[in-house]
Amino acid sequence: MKLSLYWAAPSAFETNPEKRDGSSTSLRVAVCQIHLDDKFNAKTPSEADKKQSIRADLDKAAGVPEPEKKTIDSDDIVDQWQKINIKDKDNVA
Repeated sequence: MKLSLYWAAPSAFETNPEKRDGSSTSLRVAVCQIHLDDKFNAKTPSEADKKQSIRADLDKAAGVPEPEKKTIDSDDIVDQWQKINIKDKDNVA
C-alpha cells in the first residue's frame, strides 16, 4: 500500500489566513482514515461509524481546490473508497 506523507505538511491554503478553512485538513484526515481502515483494505464496505466519520470529513473537504486534492490524495484512494462505500448515485454513504 502506498501511503502519501503529504498530509503532514501544511499547504499554502492553510498557511494563508484568507484561505484557511480546515477543508484541506479534513481531506487529509479522511485519506488517513481510509488507509487505516481494515475493511477498506479488504475491499469491503467500511463499518457504519467509520463510514460516517470519513463521509463527514469528505463533506468538509468539498471546497478543496482540485490541484490540492490531487496532491493530498495522489493515489485516488478517496475515489476507490467511494466506489466501495457509496450506495447510490445521490452519494448516500
